[in-house]
Amino acid sequence: MTVEHIKAEILAWQTALQAADAGDFRGAIRLFEPISDTSKILVNVALLHDRLGERAEAIANFSQAIEMDGYLAIAYFQRGVAYFHAEEYDKALLDFSAAQDKMRTNLEINYEVLGLNYKLKLPEIHFNKWLTLRRLGRTTESSILLQMMTQATPSPQMVAMIEAAQKSPEEAAPCSMVRPLPLYHHLINYMHMYSRWERCTDRRRARYSY
Repeated sequence: MTVEHIKAEILAWQTALQAADAGDFRGAIRLFEPISDTSKILVNVALLHDRLGERAEAIANFSQAIEMDGYLAIAYFQRGVAYFHAEEYDKALLDFSAAQDKMRTNLEINYEVLGLNYKLKLPEIHFNKWLTLRRLGRTTESSILLQMMTQATPSPQMVAMIEAAQKSPEEAAPCSMVRPLPLYHHLINYMHMYSRWERCTDRRRARYSY
């Protein structure tokens, strides 16, 4: 990858993020698509489609991200949410189970070090999986999972979510990262590389300008 290519990608990435921040999700997608050759950009595009209610497009982009990075728990998690809302509960359950597997022994994964302001938490995966099992009518499995969740000392927020889901099961929605909408930002080392390139270029221009 040349410095010029990195420069163009960073500028396109930054412009797309600015469009998303301004609420121009469609414009952000258009700006991201030419550089959507990494799992991070594909997740961004998927999240934007999901935010626009374009579930099929979101699922397709999450799937491409997973093909590039099979360990990307957040992509399995959010694709599971998309499948849940599409009432494809069997597929949602598979994705939530996959996200749980990718967590390994971690209670949470902080994606901030990778440029995404989001923490994927195991209790939220369990909650989504529990909701999905209930929608599938698999009462024994859902009861076992609920017992495990309550024995793990859930947070007050999670307790409230469980109680609300039990009172109104048809209205219960899975945990999701779409609202508010976090997106992957470019890695800091790429930004440093671009800044250094800019400074070197400016020095060369100053040296040879007469």
